[in-house]
Amino acid sequence: MARSLELLPNILYTIIMDNFTRTVGKNMKKTTRIALMTAAGVAVFGSAVPVSASGLLDDGGPVFRRVSPMENARPQQTNAPAPKISGGPIQAVSTSKPKEAMTLKSPPKMAAEGPLRVLSDSDVQTYKDLFKLQRNLNRTAVVQKLAGLQDDLLMGHLIAERLLHPSTVAAYDDLQDWLSKYSDQAPADEIYALANKRRPRGKTHESPKLGSRTMSKYGDPDAKYKNRGNGEGDIVNAQTRRRMLIRLQTYRKRGEFDKAMALLAKSTTKDLLGSETHASASLKLARTMLDAGQFKMAETVSDRVVREADSAQPEGLWISAFAAYRQNHFDDAASSFRRLVYTVPPQSRYYARAAWWAARAYEQLDRQSMSRVFLTMASHDRNTFYGQLAQSKLGKDPEFSWVVPPLKEIDRKRLLEDPAIRRVIALSQIGENGLAQDELKAAYDRIPYDMDESLLALSIQLDLPATSMVLARNLKERNKEYIAGLYPYSRTWKPNGGFTIDQALMFAIMRQESAFNPAIRSHAGAMGLMQVMPDTADHVRAMQGKPAVSKWALNRPSFNMGVSQDYLSYLREEFGDNLIHMIAGYNAGPGNVRKWIARNGAEDDPLLFIESIPFEETRSYVMRVMANLWIYRTYFYGKDPTLSAMANNKWPTQVAMVKLTDIDG
Repeated sequence: MARSLELLPNILYTIIMDNFTRTVGKNMKKTTRIALMTAAGVAVFGSAVPVSASGLLDDGGPVFRRVSPMENARPQQTNAPAPKISGGPIQAVSTSKPKEAMTLKSPPKMAAEGPLRVLSDSDVQTYKDLFKLQRNLNRTAVVQKLAGLQDDLLMGHLIAERLLHPSTVAAYDDLQDWLSKYSDQAPADEIYALANKRRPRGKTHESPKLGSRTMSKYGDPDAKYKNRGNGEGDIVNAQTRRRMLIRLQTYRKRGEFDKAMALLAKSTTKDLLGSETHASASLKLARTMLDAGQFKMAETVSDRVVREADSAQPEGLWISAFAAYRQNHFDDAASSFRRLVYTVPPQSRYYARAAWWAARAYEQLDRQSMSRVFLTMASHDRNTFYGQLAQSKLGKDPEFSWVVPPLKEIDRKRLLEDPAIRRVIALSQIGENGLAQDELKAAYDRIPYDMDESLLALSIQLDLPATSMVLARNLKERNKEYIAGLYPYSRTWKPNGGFTIDQALMFAIMRQESAFNPAIRSHAGAMGLMQVMPDTADHVRAMQGKPAVSKWALNRPSFNMGVSQDYLSYLREEFGDNLIHMIAGYNAGPGNVRKWIARNGAEDDPLLFIESIPFEETRSYVMRVMANLWIYRTYFYGKDPTLSAMANNKWPTQVAMVKLTDIDG
């Protein structure tokens, strides 16, 4: 009896195979037919029982299931939105005329060559239908549709959609079979992890044949300034040290700054913590003091860190300088900002920032020539927030070249010979750009180093913004700057119902939130291109009278962008068209922003407001999104009045944006 049960899958396979051969035809290779059957959910080496597909979107669009955590989770969004959301154009800033409208110019075409194609038009449509049916778990229709397929190039991905579907429990034998055929394809890591969980005793399966899984070849210019701990000494007195740090944290949170300062001033505390940890704890205290408006105390603590630390402390110099500026001690502020500029390399995140504030301090001292010197230094890093502000303050119009490197013919031929690149092109043809990006990342390690420019050209042609950005950053490390790659946009991804707010703002946020990865998920649970929290999505849909959907829908670009666009419209109404408040609210929640406005809103100084945000992530986020926005608007419109407004210390508000249609339309 046991032997009969063992043979049952093979008997079923023979019966189904005969049926399938008559349906599909005899002109397809046997290996292809087996792959197609597996894709359809037919149990060749086991069975996968589908579970209810409730919660999937009615239109059957992609509901991705890959969930890679981001490096840094955003602060939890707080306070549910008020029960009012409407569409309409986002407001930006006017520098001369109120309600000045920016008009959409024709953006420069970034890719002149015709798109590469590896699938026929009929297979493109067939694969689109198959992926849609597979994600809705419509197995019968998948089997019927397979009959019209000519090229099995994407069968590995199609099968993976079934095996990794959140409503499917894939059998181990199916996972094992997939790995035996497709272990060099992008889903291999997830399939392998799932196979490890479901592996019966005595069974084995292939390991993924992938590279390093990352395309990043660039470093952090500020890495050497970050706290690295205290080496082997950390093992000694670990519990005592931990209790000491908890005690210091408690004092900080309670605002008991005198007690924290007294404890840190003891030599026994420094001996216990070690120099690096002691410096780090001191700077956390100084930052908390700065946020609480205790500028003199913050300056005292940070000065001591700078004076006593064993290594350079740019954060200490920054806090000391900014605290002095807030006390109107402009001589001391200028001195510390100047010292910081000369401490860090030009690529550091502190460089343009410190140079800009040194210029402001010298301006307050009526030393215009020195102010101009430091504005010029800040302007050298033209892509950064403060670099662009400095250029505008100096009267320079932003000039960016959107040229794309050519896809060399010799590289084109070599790339087309690579099966992985053919899959990338095919996935792009059928609109699966997120999967295409995954596939290119998986293949990157085996592609020659000198082909990065051609790969960038290919990525831009295929509308793969995530890989475009990483490749462009790699090339920038080699002193080859391609703004079109560093600041890509998608011609494919659009919100449900189209854009009702500025596309430049959407892409500026998207670049910072997800780096154009549609399946990314943060540790806090934010999902997709615009990193929307599922609870936020539910609130937005409820306020619009729409039913809730599965959280996995947020990994679908059009749905994710639609929810985000509606939420931005709410934030626009909440904060009276103030872009700084809107962007901060998107990251930290509108409740937090309302607190900061109540505390600092009386100051008519947008830059002081930004630098006084108590969340380090949100401070950096606002600056990066605004810098992104200025560059994207340069591409779409040729200029952005919000840049000159902020350079002249005005809030970015009250420019009527035109409603945009398709960029390439």
